[in-house]
Amino acid sequence: MAVDFSESANALVGDVLQGQMSFNNLAVGIQNGTSTTWTVDHYVNHGNVYMFAGNVHLYAVNPAGDHEKPSTFEVGLVTQGAGCNIGFVFTSSKLTKFIIIAATSPSKTGYVTLCKTTKAQASAEDYLELADSEARHDSGKGWATINADGVTVRVMTSGSRPAFAFIQLIED
Repeated sequence: MAVDFSESANALVGDVLQGQMSFNNLAVGIQNGTSTTWTVDHYVNHGNVYMFAGNVHLYAVNPAGDHEKPSTFEVGLVTQGAGCNIGFVFTSSKLTKFIIIAATSPSKTGYVTLCKTTKAQASAEDYLELADSEARHDSGKGWATINADGVTVRVMTSGSRPAFAFIQLIED
C-alpha cells in the first residue's frame, strides 16, 4: 500500500513545454502523496511561464491506500536570456513551510535548493531569499530531501536540456 509517484521526464516535458525544447527551458512536476492539502505559491525570478497544468492546491490523498495517485501540479518555463529560475512555497495547516527553488544555468547543470521555516514572510519572494542562501544540489546527485512535521520533501533535477525537476511530498 503506497502512493504511486510518476517520474516520467518525457511525459512531464511534453505536457508543459509542448515542443518548446530550447536549451535552458525547465519543466517542474510536483506531486503530493500526503494526507495534508498543500497550497503552492510560486515566484518566477528568471524566465517566462509557458504553461501550468493541475491545481495549485495539492489535495490530500490516502498514503496508506492501495496504489493511490498523488495530486499534481506542473509548470513549464521558457528561457529568458541565460536560464530559468522558479521558486515554490508549500503551505498547509502544518506549522512548517517548505521552500524549493528549481533553476537552469548556462554555465552549470540544473540545480535545486531546499529549506524550511516556521517564520512568516511578507511574500513568496521573501521566502525564496531564504532558500537562495542554501547550498545548491546539482543535477546528477540523486534526490535531495528535507523533512519536518511528519512530511519529507524530496527533489531531483536533471542535467538534460530542456531540464526537468520533480518535487514529491511524502508522508513519513
